[in-house]
Amino acid sequence: MCENYRVLGAGSERLTPSLGAGQNENLSSGHDVYEISQAKSPTERLREMQRSRDWRLASPSSEPVNPKLNIPPLDPVSEKSVRTLKKLGELKLGSDSCYSRSDNSSDSECPTTRQALSLGNKPPTRGEVRFMQPLAGDAEQMSSAKLDRLCPRVRNPPHQNRHTHYDSTSLSSVDTSSSSDLWNVRAMPDVPFTRLNKPISLRANPQVRHRPSHLDSLTDEVLVKILSYLSSKELMGVARVCRRFYFLAWEPELWERISFNEDTLDVDRALKTTFQLVSRNGVSLVNTVRTISLSGCSRLTDRGLAIIARRCHILQELEIQFCPNVTNGGLLDLTSRCKQLNHLDVSGCPMVSAVNVASGTSENKHLGIQYLDLSDCPHVDDTSLRLVVESCPQLQYLYLRRCHQISDHALRSISSYCLMLRELSVSDCPLVSDQGLAELGRLGPSLRYLSVAKCDKITDSGVRTLARHCYRLRYLNMRGCEQVSDSAVEWLSRSCTRLRSLDIGKCDVSDLGLKLLSCNCPNLKKLSVKSCALVTDTGVESVSYCCRGLQHLNIQDVAGVTIQGYRAVKNNCRKCIIEHTNPGFH
Repeated sequence: MCENYRVLGAGSERLTPSLGAGQNENLSSGHDVYEISQAKSPTERLREMQRSRDWRLASPSSEPVNPKLNIPPLDPVSEKSVRTLKKLGELKLGSDSCYSRSDNSSDSECPTTRQALSLGNKPPTRGEVRFMQPLAGDAEQMSSAKLDRLCPRVRNPPHQNRHTHYDSTSLSSVDTSSSSDLWNVRAMPDVPFTRLNKPISLRANPQVRHRPSHLDSLTDEVLVKILSYLSSKELMGVARVCRRFYFLAWEPELWERISFNEDTLDVDRALKTTFQLVSRNGVSLVNTVRTISLSGCSRLTDRGLAIIARRCHILQELEIQFCPNVTNGGLLDLTSRCKQLNHLDVSGCPMVSAVNVASGTSENKHLGIQYLDLSDCPHVDDTSLRLVVESCPQLQYLYLRRCHQISDHALRSISSYCLMLRELSVSDCPLVSDQGLAELGRLGPSLRYLSVAKCDKITDSGVRTLARHCYRLRYLNMRGCEQVSDSAVEWLSRSCTRLRSLDIGKCDVSDLGLKLLSCNCPNLKKLSVKSCALVTDTGVESVSYCCRGLQHLNIQDVAGVTIQGYRAVKNNCRKCIIEHTNPGFH
């Protein structure tokens, strides 16, 4: 190591080596005195200062000095010396650079700088060690400054009430940007917090002005009527909008009908969850649900029907169109439990062939079903249909569209058991013939609606027999019966004078038949002569002149009708809607 020499006084010729920190020996002589100090790094000097813990003030007033020594007074403190002293006071242990600073230190918090500036002493040069002793009150200020850096807001907590509780781990009122020791719970003082005497109210503040809503002006009765047009899934979503909608959505009258029409929905689970929610909100399913519509739900099974049969005892209407997983067993369980069922639509269910009651039941051997739709059920035949009509003698509306296996024997069973039948559709059943129409004639005047469209075996003879007995017919559809001619239309017009709708498209009908029809049936509302090649403007004009109340006319693919006949219908029947394929009609 190198040694530094400094002249302490003039006229001295001796050299006195330095004995170390705290052991310097002052020699009294008339000659110059030289002080030799060993050069050390700032870190080593600070470590020696902390080990010794002997802070002494480097001034003539704090340490006795030999009066014989001729020591000149220190020069005034320069700006450069002050900056050097600041860096020395801010030095951090373990760092070899005097420029390393604490993260949260400031120049005004250095006690060494304050003391040197107050005394007016010159800072030590390189290699010189001076031990500074803090002034009175500096120790308390240093501890206070340290506490301020840690948590400045809780240094002096205000006087708290006797009801105030303390939580030593609360960080709600602490500045988190002060120090990294903030998250040390043991180093933190107690932070006061106040406990609420009552819970926070969730009611709206009446002083806050809200934007008026048009729904507020509607009464509950009107809103319930509006909500009745929603499906069950949408209704449960509305219940989560607001408090008023919640109570309105669970009105019992809104749950008289349950509707799900989604193809991908797990209907069995949806029905179970819906029934639980409805029962939980005070709605009695046994005395409420009367109609269930599950049309188009391809995932519906017999399990879902069992849930309905167990929970909805007063069910009256059930629609399960195009549900391929429903079988006869599920319908049997449903019809055995739901005694008030009178409307059943199972059209498009390929695994359904019959609807009947259990064979072991002795209380009631008949069902109260009045409306039954078995359209597009390919397994329905004469035998299964006989079971249906035997179990449902009160049938009034029966639809068997596109049931290709039924024949005249099935129509005989219908006329034998369903004496109150009003509407029947056997359209697109190719096995039905004139004999079947003769059997339907046994129903008499109760039959009002009949559709035998695309039954190719029907002729004028069958229509004549039907018209003679069923003289109260209102609707007759014979579209596609190519063997029907003007003779059948004449008998029909003379017997069924109350006829309102007639479809004779693709039939062998001419202007003569239309003239007889218009003269005998003046109250005709709908007429279709689509693809009738023998019809011309003469027949159309006679119909428009006699049937002034005509509302719908179909003349598509009729080449004999020109713009003259079209304008005649427009002038005589002002409310009539004309269906045509001629682009020249306007």
